[in-house]
Amino acid sequence: MPLPATSQWDLMAAAAKLIRLVLEELIRQAAQGSVMHNDDTGMRILRLTREPGDKRTGTFTSGIVSVVGAWTIALFFTLWKHAGENIADVLKQRARELPAPIQMCDALSRNTPKLEGVEPLMANCLAHGRRQVVEVVDNFPEECRYVLETLRGVYHHDAGPGTDACSADMLVLIRWQGRTMAVPLSQLADVDPDDSTAEAIADWHYWVGQGYCF
Repeated sequence: MPLPATSQWDLMAAAAKLIRLVLEELIRQAAQGSVMHNDDTGMRILRLTREPGDKRTGTFTSGIVSVVGAWTIALFFTLWKHAGENIADVLKQRARELPAPIQMCDALSRNTPKLEGVEPLMANCLAHGRRQVVEVVDNFPEECRYVLETLRGVYHHDAGPGTDACSADMLVLIRWQGRTMAVPLSQLADVDPDDSTAEAIADWHYWVGQGYCF
């Protein structure tokens, strides 16, 4: 039986209240992610009450995908805010003791969060950057060729072994009592290491703890 749009809205609004706590918890957990992706696209909203003083006319749906350990959380927000503003709202709930997350997005300024105390490590989209170089290759052939051939190595590396091939432990060669041995790095305990060695081991344990495999 067809329902009027107003009746559908009333039913959805009542149901939304029941799951609001779930959404809020997903936002809180997503804020703790080690890698966060964000982007937005235009979205039509028939009627929207804006904040006082906001003279912007656009409306957008922002997508935020956060990698939290072994879990991936996807959030969507539809309002007048851009992706950078929405990810800033999410990051307000990030635990202060956590290191800065890696943020993956294209290089538009509206994707960057303006948030005091949290500065993500920006990893801008190579596909977007490469596309811009390809568009001007006829005007700057030598310069563009250098950039494209350099990026080729990145894409070759990215197309290398998949997750299954990388799930095994990392082995390192060490010298012990005159012998060379291969030892799983996860089992290696450092003894009076120099600063660079200690930093390398600590970094590896940190990223494995974040759910990455090498």
